[in-house]
Amino acid sequence: MRRLLTVLSLGTLGLMATSAIGSIAQSAPTPEGVADAALAAYTHDFYGGRYERALTDIQNVKVDSDNTEAVALLAALRASVLLCLKRNSEAEPLIAQVRKIDWQDPEPDKALFLGGVFSDRIDVAADALNHMIARYPDAARDLNSGPVDYYFSKAPPGQATDDQWIALAKLGYGGDTETGHYFTFKAVKLLAQRGDIAGARSLINYVAEPAQIEDLLVMKRFAALWPDAAEVAGPHLSKIGNALVQSAQRRVDQAPDNEYALQNLARALQSTGRLDDAIALKAKLPQTSAEMAKADEQTGWLVDNVAEAMHAAGDWKGADRLFELLNDAPIPNEDWRVNMKINRLGLLIEDGRFDRALPLIEPTAQTDGSDYAKQVVRVFRYRTYVGLGRAGDAAALLPEILANAKDAYAATIDGLLCGAQFDTAEKVALQALAADKDGTFAEDFVLGLQVAPLDFDTSSDFTKRWAEFRKRPAIAAAFDRLGRDMPAEFLPQIVGTK
Repeated sequence: MRRLLTVLSLGTLGLMATSAIGSIAQSAPTPEGVADAALAAYTHDFYGGRYERALTDIQNVKVDSDNTEAVALLAALRASVLLCLKRNSEAEPLIAQVRKIDWQDPEPDKALFLGGVFSDRIDVAADALNHMIARYPDAARDLNSGPVDYYFSKAPPGQATDDQWIALAKLGYGGDTETGHYFTFKAVKLLAQRGDIAGARSLINYVAEPAQIEDLLVMKRFAALWPDAAEVAGPHLSKIGNALVQSAQRRVDQAPDNEYALQNLARALQSTGRLDDAIALKAKLPQTSAEMAKADEQTGWLVDNVAEAMHAAGDWKGADRLFELLNDAPIPNEDWRVNMKINRLGLLIEDGRFDRALPLIEPTAQTDGSDYAKQVVRVFRYRTYVGLGRAGDAAALLPEILANAKDAYAATIDGLLCGAQFDTAEKVALQALAADKDGTFAEDFVLGLQVAPLDFDTSSDFTKRWAEFRKRPAIAAAFDRLGRDMPAEFLPQIVGTK
């Protein structure tokens, strides 16, 4: 079950919130009466982290006091930069001033939301977001994903934050994109967990990813939605899979050279079993190291999905060569490649090619990544030592692995199973379930213990070792309490030849 063991693009919204700040830049708000040049200077300095200069830029702007939209916007912009300068006592009166002005434009709220995000004043961002949702829903729906991702990574867990998430999903936030799909999926889960089945049903038709429907179909806490999820899925997930591919293909048809559209199509094809079609997109990739040196993260995900399809189709050597071409290319600012480096390692290790994996582990570990990524690499090093018969080296890694188990519970448990540490794996699994407040690990747990694999790469022993794990009474009891095996009529199938 490779989706439990690798670093995926959105699923971890996602997830990767610290990098979201880098993608926040939006067009500066420009209501009538505010000088475009001054705002351009402010925007350039503010997004560049030059807050003192940004403050000077905006303080030099003068507007007619009768122009309430411009007055409110300038107050919001000044407040935002003062928050970033940690001059809160000066920012608070300006925020209060904004709230007293009866403006008819969303731009002041946008400015305060971004100021709250940039300064980590999540309370200010929350208030601005609530105001936009209530008064300017279109503006809330169209917010850039970078600051929204960062906001939700920092917002305190609880009903108020969940209410904002659900409200954005109902507005169609993210549209027909990975971001939009994830927002809808999580909103469906939140509503179902609250017992608002009608609310969940109102959104379930907008769940667009096969993996998300799989989650809904196997978890017992969503049992009330099983008939609805079945209708969205279609036989062998064909209905949702066809819709996903068609949507991705339309984007490519509209912008054939758009890298995001191409990688999104490759992901859709690979994840729905259209392996031949996914592999055909290899022709769109750089063919030499010099060409690959110009690759960015979107190209990286295109490589990843094509390579995954090649591996699932039985061409492990071709998949590894493709990963090698990407991972060895001289690319500056390459931290995003940790995803592809880990996924390459995962395939080699799952195939039992430990000699080939070993020299790749340390370079991967040295690439900056999330706590999740670091733990996956620890587990891969352990599994490689086990596979090479280096029992002493493997045992020496266990204390650190167990100390960081919470960062990647499913991968940790899988590593322990590979090392025949079944008692320890059971202990970790039961501890993880006890600490699982939002049901995330419960889903990984139920998916891992499926009697039939839910992906198309069936060459590994993953299902076999987790089936052995499921024979343990405590694990079997937990599985029966939380989920069910996927009904045969929804098991995914490869489309075309393999």
